[in-house]
Amino acid sequence: MTERVLFIRLSALGDVVMTLPALSALRAARPELAVDWVVEDRCADLLRLVEGIDRLIVFPRQALARPGVGAIRALGAHLSELRREGYAAAIDFQGNLKGALHLLRARARRRIGPDAASSREGAHWCANVRVPLPPSCHRAERALALVRPLGTSPEAGLQDGVLPPALRPRFVVDGQADAEVAERLAARARPDGPLVVLHPGTSAFGAFKRWPPENWAELARRLREQAGATLLVAHGPDEEPLARRVAEESGGAAAVWPPCRGLAGLAALHQRARLAIGSDSGPLLLASALGTRTVVLFGPKDPAVYASPFGGCAVVRQPVPCSPCSLRRCADPICMSRLEVAPVLEAALCALR
Repeated sequence: MTERVLFIRLSALGDVVMTLPALSALRAARPELAVDWVVEDRCADLLRLVEGIDRLIVFPRQALARPGVGAIRALGAHLSELRREGYAAAIDFQGNLKGALHLLRARARRRIGPDAASSREGAHWCANVRVPLPPSCHRAERALALVRPLGTSPEAGLQDGVLPPALRPRFVVDGQADAEVAERLAARARPDGPLVVLHPGTSAFGAFKRWPPENWAELARRLREQAGATLLVAHGPDEEPLARRVAEESGGAAAVWPPCRGLAGLAALHQRARLAIGSDSGPLLLASALGTRTVVLFGPKDPAVYASPFGGCAVVRQPVPCSPCSLRRCADPICMSRLEVAPVLEAALCALR
């Protein structure tokens, strides 16, 4: 009978992407295993594009946010789904109470998770295999360390900040999403210019990582003038006003790209782009994982921990005494507001060349 392993990485988008190398490492070392993955509904579409996942268990976060009988039923069905299989091992990549409760609920002989120093909210108490993690290690290295108790190579990891090809995820193409993106691009794109996707937004949680909209607009104008680029401003559900402001202030150099088909549509757009530019965020990590070149604006966070490990990523920063920091909010994020357009433009032109 095939032994099964359960990955527990529920959210957020960037963290899910950073866990994908651990899947590749386990697949390479233990191809006989079946791998299931439990993930929140808002990130599930991404994992449907990833090769090597045998079964996806979707945590119904949106349904649970609406109180009532429906939420109770959704939770009951989810908990039953977690218990459906018996696992040789379950791995808590989340490292907090939410991940730990899933770890306890799953029927697994080995419950693997970060040790006390590397987890939060007492999550380590739910694991019977506790993995020590180096302080401030890269997020992809953290995930790779958590699969080593299952026999992956201790040498499998980043080399000068970049993953070897064997540890990079493999994606399948969503045909419907790709066709829809291609149709929309045919009506917009200049045939002689490279396609560049701008991501001026971030999650609400990471709003202090945003670059000023007027800087995005100037960058778009200069990329249009100097590289003949077709510039599309991508956005999430709550970021449309920001995207429209960037497009309007660019004087027509950039156009707003309406979301289509969720993460599958975003992946299809990135696969057709020559370059994606944005603050360090999930969409930029997704673009990099897909093989698209990226220029990433880093402010409060440490690139040694959060920069893309997939290659083809240029990091642009404005050195200030307080960066990197561990703040979750900042009234005056000078690490972003003082970052000028010129170095971002230079990195983008270099990537396009």
